[in-house]
Amino acid sequence: MLPLNPGSDERRREPRFPLAMPVTCVDPVSNNTLRAQVHDISDSGLGLLAAKCLPIGTLLEIKVTMFDNEEQICAKGRVMWVEILSFNKYRLGIMLEEQKLKAIELVLRTASSQIS
Repeated sequence: MLPLNPGSDERRREPRFPLAMPVTCVDPVSNNTLRAQVHDISDSGLGLLAAKCLPIGTLLEIKVTMFDNEEQICAKGRVMWVEILSFNKYRLGIMLEEQKLKAIELVLRTASSQIS
C-alpha cells in the first residue's frame, strides 16, 4: 500500500496511508462526542471525515476500535486544520499530542480483518 501524495511538497515527517474505519473523538472540555471516519493515518496523526466542524486547536481524546480483535487504541490529538468538503462534510487534520501510532501495523491489521 502506498502513502498518499508521495511526491507532494507537504511538510509531513511520516508517510500517510489511506484507511477507512470509524473513530470516536471526545472533546474533554465540553464532553461533546464526535463520531467520524478515518480517511488516512500516519504515525503522528489522522485525517478524519466528519459531519461536524471543530475549531482549530481543539484537543480531542481519540478512540479507534480495531476490527480484528476489538482492541481499543486511545490517543490524544489536536485539530490542526479543517477543510470544508460540502454541506455537513468536513475533513479534519489531527496531530497526535504524545503517543505515536504504528500506522503500517494498523493498516495491515485492518486490511487483514476485511479479507478474512
